[in-house]
Amino acid sequence: MKKIQPIFLIACFFAGILSFTDLILSFKNHEYSLFFHPIPLTSKLHLFLLNCSFNILFFLILVTLVRAKARIACWISAIAFNAFFILYAISWELFTTIHQFLTVEGIRFLVHNHWQIIQHILQTSYGLVVLLISFILFIPLLLFPLWLRSLEVLTRMFESNNRILRRGFWGVMVWIGFLSYLTVSPNFFNGKMLIHLARNECSPQATLIFDLLVPHQGISIVKENHLMMTWTKNIALNDFARESATSVKKIPVILIMVESLRTDVLNDDRVMPHLFKLIQDSLYLPNTFITSSTSDYADVAILSSQYPLRSQEHYYYPERIGYSRVLIYDVLKALGYKTGIFSAQNEDWGNMRNYLNTGSLDIFFDATSHPEGSYVNKEDRYFSAWVRRTETAGKLDDAVVVEQASDWISKLGRKDFFISMNLQRSHFPYTWPETYLPPFSPYEITFRAVFTGYPKSKVPIMKNRYFNALAYVDQQLGRLIQFLKNQKFYEDSLIIVTGDSGEAFFEKGLSCHGADLYNEVTVVPMVIKTPHSSLKMVRKDFVQHIDIPPTICHFIDVKPHPSFQGSDILEVSHLSLEDRPVFMSVQSTITAQDAIVLDGWKFIKDYQQDKEFLFDLNKDFNEQQNLINEKQEISRLLREQLLAWRDTQLDFYADQSKFEQYYPPRVLSVDKELSDFLHQ
Repeated sequence: MKKIQPIFLIACFFAGILSFTDLILSFKNHEYSLFFHPIPLTSKLHLFLLNCSFNILFFLILVTLVRAKARIACWISAIAFNAFFILYAISWELFTTIHQFLTVEGIRFLVHNHWQIIQHILQTSYGLVVLLISFILFIPLLLFPLWLRSLEVLTRMFESNNRILRRGFWGVMVWIGFLSYLTVSPNFFNGKMLIHLARNECSPQATLIFDLLVPHQGISIVKENHLMMTWTKNIALNDFARESATSVKKIPVILIMVESLRTDVLNDDRVMPHLFKLIQDSLYLPNTFITSSTSDYADVAILSSQYPLRSQEHYYYPERIGYSRVLIYDVLKALGYKTGIFSAQNEDWGNMRNYLNTGSLDIFFDATSHPEGSYVNKEDRYFSAWVRRTETAGKLDDAVVVEQASDWISKLGRKDFFISMNLQRSHFPYTWPETYLPPFSPYEITFRAVFTGYPKSKVPIMKNRYFNALAYVDQQLGRLIQFLKNQKFYEDSLIIVTGDSGEAFFEKGLSCHGADLYNEVTVVPMVIKTPHSSLKMVRKDFVQHIDIPPTICHFIDVKPHPSFQGSDILEVSHLSLEDRPVFMSVQSTITAQDAIVLDGWKFIKDYQQDKEFLFDLNKDFNEQQNLINEKQEISRLLREQLLAWRDTQLDFYADQSKFEQYYPPRVLSVDKELSDFLHQ
């Protein structure tokens, strides 16, 4: 007992310091702090004591390791101490900017994309990187030895003063007893709220512990299912191509993704005159829904026509993918096309390269490529390679991408080619080359601006930067279009331009994208310039990014591949599209949400914050009024369909016997009963 008591009290002492540090930092962020939450005072005390208990447990393990004789135990304690405080600092920085502590998913995200994230921060907040590196060096060189010295002093003090030892020990016992009483008290507020607050608003360490021990709620099997789905067995791609070869009409197919392109940018020709002019000769779909607000999910869905939801947590594409995936260029390659990807971004982001590399690409050019289009060796260090070749967060200049694509097309000397282009200058912090004269002012960043946030008062400046970057992207689109005209390819070409996502400017409290599934991020324009501009019209019905591959198949006179979960928007009627639900999903470091759009209603389920939203898009497209309480029956029905879809997706990718035999299920529509009810 005497040996245990000093260790326990020392752990309590350091835990108390850390707990009060949490308290001070919470008051600094008082608007989003747990202690300003409208809950009973006893509940706040309970959560504070709960956080203290987590801290005691951490320091109890740490002190025990330090006092052990084995050298390996001391090394483990040093690594744990350093890692904890580095993550602690990062987590509070996140909470200050986006009001969300670092989660387990956030740590996985940092591990998978560490060099890209450093590049992003270097681009906008060089001082923050210097501060972070200084902090990382400061902890092991100064703070850890200082902590060891204080540990020795406290040990001697507690061991030489039995009165302090006894009082301290029993004081902590009373503390734990009070905590236990609060936990079982019938007057205590409900456990669901406790878990929500402890997970999201208590402290960095509480967030990680609850993330590990308590799964997010809201994922369940739905008994009532109004979704009309089809399941198709896998077929060999060569067999599919053989059936389609006699009817295929070979035309140039050019798919262009523009980073963070909002629909309202194209309300006039001030920002993107070349794209605005292209709209006049095209089918224009201003209400196109993305599949996700993160690039690693959204970009591959555009090419695969498959929803990106594949696991309970954020999905990083493995090197060996077991399930069937057939991208649009797989189909075209089997039909004799030359195929290529030309991207200004690093396709290693989220391991997208693993998904995109199906063996059907003649050229894969991205930010890691040499000018000839070959890959950088795996032994090369990302950071040095990016610094050597790029300007913006591991991205190439869009002009380089257009030049590479144009050169490749010129050398082909044939028109049966497909290229997918990804232009990135419009990614935060919205950049352009020094030689380009930006048309919108003011645009200088003289304040702290990172992807997760910047002063709301500076939105006009950031919007000007956004418009300038898009204007530069538009200039490159103009160059590409002129090149196609010079090569006599333009008239025959199918050209599709869309945004991979939209962009938020604090309409709902957040900036940029990668978070909540609100329309400023989820609704993007889609411009389809058909061969010989045969289709000139504006359609305002709701379509999806996963509709792009089936629609490409329409224009080359080939039936859509059965692996596609989207629909040919020219084959289905407007009425059919109304009864077909749109699904979206995001699993990022900031949030975890799913959404369904059906017959003008949009339902969002937030698993992380345990909230739900219902909007009538026909009357409230900007999503200002949450009708979740006023329209409870509609909310219930949409919730059931959303969770049914989610359950079907997750069940498919978790069951090897299913994905080895079948393609992912395709949702055709909802049944007549639900459709009639929503139409009332």
